[in-house]
Amino acid sequence: FPFIGLSSYFQMKMMSGFDSGAKKDFASAGAIASEAVDNIRTVAGTGIQDYWIDRYAESLLQPLHKGRKSALVTGIAFGVAEFSLYAMYAISFWFGAKFIENGQCTFLGLMKAVTGLLFAALSLGNVSLFTPDIAAANVAATSIFRLLDRESAIDPTNPSGKRMNNLKGEVAFADVEF
Repeated sequence: FPFIGLSSYFQMKMMSGFDSGAKKDFASAGAIASEAVDNIRTVAGTGIQDYWIDRYAESLLQPLHKGRKSALVTGIAFGVAEFSLYAMYAISFWFGAKFIENGQCTFLGLMKAVTGLLFAALSLGNVSLFTPDIAAANVAATSIFRLLDRESAIDPTNPSGKRMNNLKGEVAFADVEF
């Protein structure tokens, strides 16, 4: 049971950890491509297309290496998670067969227990991934509730105050250059 929960947790952790780093790396590569496209006349006019292509390709090397490493680690984590899942099935059915043979359990009871343990372990592993975010969510919720509970210094329902009857808005621009 704990092994399934831990392996599920690490599998989800590996998958989510790669996504956040990959976005940053690909944003850097995208910035290089965007700069080249924005200045396409200069790039084409000076004939430095190969420089920009090489620079873009070089910026993609780091995400490629990280991606390969992450794929290997995520694959191992997935393999361990799947192995532990099927190992739990095998052990549970083996022990369950002994219990059924001795009359200590029924087949329906065995199936309920195995299914309950399996879903509990997988859910525990997936939910534990988000445990660090609970504190950040509490802080964010507190900020929102404080903002909603704050009383304005200006009462919009109060009829007193200066009223402008003849309001005319004119804006003029002179000698504006870009």
